[in-house]
Amino acid sequence: MLAIRLDLMGDVIFTLPALEAMREAMPQARISFLALPYTGELLVGHPAVDEVISVDVNRWRRPGHWITGTAVGELSSAISALRQRRFDLAISFYGRVGAAAALLSGAGFLVGYGEEGFAHGFDLPVPGRRYLVRKHEVEYCVELVRATGAKEEPRLPRLRPDPRSSERVGLLLSGLGLREGERLAALHPGALSSTAKQWLPDRWAAVADRIQTELGFRVLLVGSASELPLVGELTRLMRTRPVVLAGKTSVRELVALISRCSLFIGGDSGPLHVAGAVGVPSVSIYGPTDPLVTGPLGSPHRVLRAGVPCSPCYDPMRPVACRRPKYECMLGVSADEVFEAVAEMMAGK
Repeated sequence: MLAIRLDLMGDVIFTLPALEAMREAMPQARISFLALPYTGELLVGHPAVDEVISVDVNRWRRPGHWITGTAVGELSSAISALRQRRFDLAISFYGRVGAAAALLSGAGFLVGYGEEGFAHGFDLPVPGRRYLVRKHEVEYCVELVRATGAKEEPRLPRLRPDPRSSERVGLLLSGLGLREGERLAALHPGALSSTAKQWLPDRWAAVADRIQTELGFRVLLVGSASELPLVGELTRLMRTRPVVLAGKTSVRELVALISRCSLFIGGDSGPLHVAGAVGVPSVSIYGPTDPLVTGPLGSPHRVLRAGVPCSPCYDPMRPVACRRPKYECMLGVSADEVFEAVAEMMAGK
């Protein structure tokens, strides 16, 4: 069986309950998971998956990659590698790119949401597409495996850090002078899928300062290397000194790092959903996205939103630019609100 999820980190995490249901329904099956290289790291060694196949489809979206002539050979090799495995079943969990991968895989039976694929492309087209009905992404994924006959008991996405990544993170933290037993708070100010989901750097800085001075946390700034300019701006605005770890961990090490924390603060992003999957309490700021669809699961959490009439508006199937100035839905959440939510959560309120 081939499971396909070629989008973001949080979306792969939300697919975990569906994969576990498939594993229980087909305990003898070999389950392969097709993902982007960085998101596929999340599932290496996961008991629901026998094999992770990594394909960087984003490279093929760049015109320059086709001009060089390397894209054709890479695409041909990727398709050949999939077809050689002779999959009996392929489930496209999201979008047209996933549907195209299912078609090209040569699998004997294809499953996916009808409106996310191509006309007559699926043998079992589940009616509709995402966001037509307001329900969580986990449920959208589970509905696809239910269509194949798998029974799914209610469950939450769960991740466990692997021992080697945990060891490397421990060495990293000790090398930075962090002592065993210190209370750690991970902050992720970025959002790879959309700048509209990013809160303001000066507000992040204000919250980070207060968490360190008033609540006694050591603040860890996490994220990818591409988010270092944003992290740098935030750091320059702070009065206290954070620990900058953006760009210094792999995805698996990020899972291990967040699992060591007592608190996570971020927007609707992959690291927030990692926190939920490893059981770390979180406070999150939501604007264009809907917490009922992509909200945190699996751990104590507080979601903060502004009362803007047009929010939520985000639909990755049909993206549109924000028509309001400066993303009012994100501007409407103050630094004081976030700090108060953190303080109440840490006090058990």
